[in-house]
Amino acid sequence: MKRKSIFIDYLFLLRPTIQVALWTFYFIGVYLGYRDCKELKIFNFVFDFKVYYILFAYSLLMGGIYILNQITDIETDRLNKKLFLLPEGIISVKNAYITFVIVVLIGFSLVFFNYTVQKTIVILFIISFIMGYLYSAKPFYFKSRPFLDLLSNVLGYAFVASLIGYLSVCEKIPDLKIFLPYIFSMAAIFINTTILDYKGDKKVGLKTTGIFLGIKSSLILSTTFMLFAFIFGFYYKDFLAIITTSYSLIFFIISTVFRKEKFIKWSVMFTSPFVSFSLGIIFPYFLFLCILTLLISIIYYRKRFKYNII
Repeated sequence: MKRKSIFIDYLFLLRPTIQVALWTFYFIGVYLGYRDCKELKIFNFVFDFKVYYILFAYSLLMGGIYILNQITDIETDRLNKKLFLLPEGIISVKNAYITFVIVVLIGFSLVFFNYTVQKTIVILFIISFIMGYLYSAKPFYFKSRPFLDLLSNVLGYAFVASLIGYLSVCEKIPDLKIFLPYIFSMAAIFINTTILDYKGDKKVGLKTTGIFLGIKSSLILSTTFMLFAFIFGFYYKDFLAIITTSYSLIFFIISTVFRKEKFIKWSVMFTSPFVSFSLGIIFPYFLFLCILTLLISIIYYRKRFKYNII
C-alpha cells in the first residue's frame, strides 16, 4: 500500500541531509570573511543574523534545485535505493514541481527585496540557479556529461556558495585564489561520490566523470586533487584548509591504493563531516544546526522508511 505524504515529507524533499554540504561550503566563505574583515576566533557565539538569513534563503533556492534533480532522476534513485519520496510515489511529480516553484520564488524574494543584501549576492543566487538547472534538467543534464558534472559541482559549491558566505560577512570581493583549496577538495570528494553510484548510474545510462574515467583513473585523479588542495592550503597559510585536507588525504590515498568500495565510502563519509565539525568549532551555531539536522534526519528515515542513513 502506497504511503500518503505528510508535511515533513516536503521538508525532506529539499534534501536537508545534503544541504549540510552546501552549508559547509557557505560557512567556509563565512570563515574566510571573518578572517579578512572581522575577528576570527574559536567558539564565536556571536549570532550574525545576516549570515543565517542569507543561508536560509540560499537553502530554499538550492532545495528547489534538489527537487528538480530528484524529478529527473526518479529511475536512477530507485535503482540506487537512495531516495523514496518520488520513486515510491509518496509525493507526486506534479506536487514536486509546485514545491520547486514555491521555494525558488521565496528564496529569490528574500534577497531581492531586502535592501541590506548586496546586489552581488543576488547575482550569485541567479548564477547558482542557472548552474543547478543546467546540471539537473534535460536536455542540458550536465549530471550525465563527463567533467561538466564535476565543473558544475566545483563552481556551484566550492566557489559560488563559498563566495556568497564570504559576502554575507564582507562588503568587498576577495582575492578569488583563496578558494582554491576548497575547489580542489570539492572536486576530489565529488569524483568519489560518482564512483559510489557507479553501478546504478551506468545501468540507467548516465555518463558521469567516474563512469567515463573508470574507477582506477577516477581514484588517482581525486587523490591528486586532494593533494593540490593541501598544497594550496599550505601556500595560502589557511589553517582550516591545512588541517582538513591533510586529514582527508589519508582516506583518499587508502581508497586509491586498495580500491575497495568500503574505503571509497570512507573517503566521502569521514572527510566532509570533519570539515563541518572543524567549522563548528569556530561557529557553534552552525555545528548545532548540522547536528540537529542529522538527528531529525535519522529519526525521520528510521520511523518513516525503516532505513538507517548512517
